[in-house]
Amino acid sequence: MFFEQVYVVGSGSICINIVKSLVSKGISPIVLMYREHSLSPLSIFVSSKNIEHKSFSDKKEMSDYLIKIEKSSLLISANNIFLFPKEVVAKDNLKIVNFHNALLPAHRGMNAPTWVIYEQDKIAGITWHLVNENIDDGNIIIQKSIDLDNSETALCLIRKLMNLAFDAYKQIENDLLDWTVKATPMPKMDVYQIHYSKDVPNNGMLDLSWSLSKMSAFLRALDWGCVEQFVKPIVEINNRQLIIEKYKIMKDEQIDLLTNGGVFVINNKGFTLTD
Repeated sequence: MFFEQVYVVGSGSICINIVKSLVSKGISPIVLMYREHSLSPLSIFVSSKNIEHKSFSDKKEMSDYLIKIEKSSLLISANNIFLFPKEVVAKDNLKIVNFHNALLPAHRGMNAPTWVIYEQDKIAGITWHLVNENIDDGNIIIQKSIDLDNSETALCLIRKLMNLAFDAYKQIENDLLDWTVKATPMPKMDVYQIHYSKDVPNNGMLDLSWSLSKMSAFLRALDWGCVEQFVKPIVEINNRQLIIEKYKIMKDEQIDLLTNGGVFVINNKGFTLTD
């Protein structure tokens, strides 16, 4: 192996799978968790398996730790919300690779699956790339894509992308550890766009002038299951802003909305309040 030490930085099942894969190769990674709950699956896993790990709640604290690393080290960032500062990225002894849940250069930043669905992309995918001082901008190591349909929620897509990302990781794992990776420059886009955590599609408002397919995409894009990633969407009906509690997309081009003002049925003829 090219490196003296390997770090896994992030959260969730993909980190667990990466750690398992490294351990199976006789490598003892150090897991770094940022703002991770002590009862999260990753926290429980590393504790139960006696895998060396450190948890940080403060950005400066984690930055200081990374800056003090002296060994030649590989940092594998997966499902990670910590932004590596320039001082860390610039360290000659650190090589940092990151998994992003979109086909870069599209949908840089946070909550990419939500934006993929909302913007009604035809395909989704993942990117493993080198980390530079910009957000999701480093050279591309590998990408994989899947077709989208008109039924996937953000939660469903996230699960698919996590599996896709780990499949891609297994393809490049040996090259990462030996540091024989071949990366290609990130394509440039005419419009440089980054989605931030505060950004919400259409400010969380369902627009009744949209087509039914666009309404469907909006609702599914904000649907993270029981995870409250966004506030509940809103629809304005009869000059009243109503919170959408639940929704159902029917096969016969109809959308049922359960709001705090009743159940509304939306179809090509408009919307009606039902009993």
